[in-house]
Amino acid sequence: MIVDVTWTGLKSLLAGKGLPLQLDLSQANQYRLFAVESTITYVAVIFLSTDNVDGDSAQNAIDKADFEANYMASVNGPTEAKNSDGVLQFTAEPRLGSEVIYGTHNFADKTTWFGDSIRVVDGAATDDGDGLSWSLAHQNIIDTVHGKVFDEDQYVRDQQADNPGDPHGFAVVVKVDSVEKTMRTPLEASGGDYEVDYLNGKIVFFSSQSGSTVEVSYSHENGSTFYITPDPGFNLDLEKAKAMWSDNFVMNDSVRFEIWGYAGVFAPQLGYPFDTRIPLAVTEYRTLTQLTSEASEYTPNAVPATGGTVRGTQSARHATHFRYGTIRRLISAAGIQLRVRTGSDRVLGGEFATATFYCVVRPE
Repeated sequence: MIVDVTWTGLKSLLAGKGLPLQLDLSQANQYRLFAVESTITYVAVIFLSTDNVDGDSAQNAIDKADFEANYMASVNGPTEAKNSDGVLQFTAEPRLGSEVIYGTHNFADKTTWFGDSIRVVDGAATDDGDGLSWSLAHQNIIDTVHGKVFDEDQYVRDQQADNPGDPHGFAVVVKVDSVEKTMRTPLEASGGDYEVDYLNGKIVFFSSQSGSTVEVSYSHENGSTFYITPDPGFNLDLEKAKAMWSDNFVMNDSVRFEIWGYAGVFAPQLGYPFDTRIPLAVTEYRTLTQLTSEASEYTPNAVPATGGTVRGTQSARHATHFRYGTIRRLISAAGIQLRVRTGSDRVLGGEFATATFYCVVRPE
């Protein structure tokens, strides 16, 4: 796949990803500069003469002078795959940086789809008629307290850190006649004033609240997209990945892995604000055959049905593993972001379907 970038954008990629710069002189009146990362080729064109420049001739002149003075002597270097420490990829050197692991939404459970969720504050709940069950205005309430996805506590902390003005952490807060009530401790069989039916959007009290005013703050799903975005000042190397699904999984939608980046780096000619993200590359798996064909390893029944009905798995889990020959680097300065979602935002069938990414985070 070819991705057109500006010379400035290409330089950011060279610095951030450690890619060697290549020069193609086969086209008349232009330096065709490119760098290759796995199946993606980033290309920038600098014209030798401004007569045929389609755009900013002054910027082209600046880019040409910069390339000739600072880069010309070192182009067309070796293209061996190297890790983010400059070590040839086939060596077994340990990584420098901090490890971080991202587990996506469970694409078979909308109550885990927090990525684009919408917050409701003090929404009125409606008595279903018995004073015990009260309906909210939405279904698929976000649940980050019952261990449905990996490291859910970190996603709560991320929301709070990224939104200091509204650090709700996706929590459900219930008030009865303006008095806050206590939720039953997750996964426990007793205690508290109520529990939440996240899937159907209901608050279930343990004693009747008939005649009361019930208000609930909560977050509800608004699409399947899961985001991996490096923090400002840091790059993120995606080194390995895993897809896992339950034995009763039904693939009733495609799964998309999308790379987005800043328009100001990759397509300034579009005229968008610099930090507007635009799609750069998409890999779409329409069938499970496509997904498993790319994998480097497949582990059937990696986790059996075990652990009981409350905290365990209800059906066996299968896993595929992906080990990349070249590093996938998300560069903060270029706004590069990974998005994972189902193709039509449909919930997948069965109990469980996730992806896990094993990464190293490093300063820019």
